[in-house]
Amino acid sequence: MSAVLGASASAGTQYVLPVLVPLSVLAAGAANLLPLRAAAGIDWACRVVFGVLALALWWGWIEMMFGGHPPEWPWLARYLPMDFKPTFQGFAFAVAAVLTFAWVLLLPRLKELEIRPLLSWTTGLTLVWGLCSMLWLPWLDNAKSYREVFTSMRRALPADLACLASQNLGEHERAMLQYVTGIVSVRREVSDTRCGFILLQGGARDRRDPLQGGWQLVWTGNRPGDNRERFSVIGCRSKAGATGCPIAVPGWLSDRGS
Repeated sequence: MSAVLGASASAGTQYVLPVLVPLSVLAAGAANLLPLRAAAGIDWACRVVFGVLALALWWGWIEMMFGGHPPEWPWLARYLPMDFKPTFQGFAFAVAAVLTFAWVLLLPRLKELEIRPLLSWTTGLTLVWGLCSMLWLPWLDNAKSYREVFTSMRRALPADLACLASQNLGEHERAMLQYVTGIVSVRREVSDTRCGFILLQGGARDRRDPLQGGWQLVWTGNRPGDNRERFSVIGCRSKAGATGCPIAVPGWLSDRGS
């Protein structure tokens, strides 16, 4: 299965996730075969690591609630937008509090179980992911959502848009483009399309030659807090309008990739 996914044209780590279930079942049988010292070491390492992460998540959330802005941690600014406006959500807070309380109550009982390293790992991981989902999800969603960027792009395009080509646009991004705007892009990697607008996905630092031959930059944007990714739309207008453009594409677009 891994070989097939590796050779796939649209390979992604998410397709291997179903394999984790049988692998976990196979590995679970050896959970109680660890030496006592190794089991105790893993147990305490999980307690410390996940406990510190949980404290950091609560601390950051408290700063957001009482300060009215995200925690001013410099390393976070590279990945998340610092202009986010947090709001209190009672249900999320209650679930996060229950998860934390349950984890604290469970810790003393782990010593009585033979598979305590496994349980310490899984309960700690559940706690951290739960706190991220409950306390930090609005901020993470604001940073990672494509809704704002594709809505902005749609406003820059004609209302009667008939055709939008795309190049280097990822599988997930194509799906989100259709979900947010209703536009199904024509992939230049597999179709010799003549659309008058082309949506490009690339790195923020990618260098491109100046547009020529009637092509011009129509729009550019990226997700909030994402300084590595950039989307842009170039367009041209033929005598018939904005579609069916007969003008050759810029040279750096001639190689459509795969």
